Amino acid sequence: MYRKVAWGLPAFIMAGLIFYVSSLEKIELPLDLISFNDLLFHGAAYFFFGITLMVAAYPWNTYLEYPLRTYGILAVIGILYGLSDEIHQSFVPNRTCTVSDFLADSTGVMLALAGARMWIKKAKIDRA
Repeated sequence: MYRKVAWGLPAFIMAGLIFYVSSLEKIELPLDLISFNDLLFHGAAYFFFGITLMVAAYPWNTYLEYPLRTYGILAVIGILYGLSDEIHQSFVPNRTCTVSDFLADSTGVMLALAGARMWIKKAKIDRA
């Protein structure tokens, strides 16, 4: 049981970091020369969150045999967390809840899961 909790710890830490950053009233973002850099940071944060969700699911999937159902559940968890994060931001002074941020969050999670799925399939082929 403790091992399963340990595998889930990175996802809880990442969720906590996202919540903390969302609680800040003002964030100075680097890369001012790139338009839509806020969306890049949203996507990157949720990409790493998606990876940690995959890590958290590992103990329940033997030998990296993630069924498609697992990816769906992880996608729903990541997307709903992104939605809750955007709603949370609407209560923070100087922050807003935007559809574009939510879409960037969702895209980051989906890219992480799709990339992990491709990597796992390749690893299985290389082992065979």
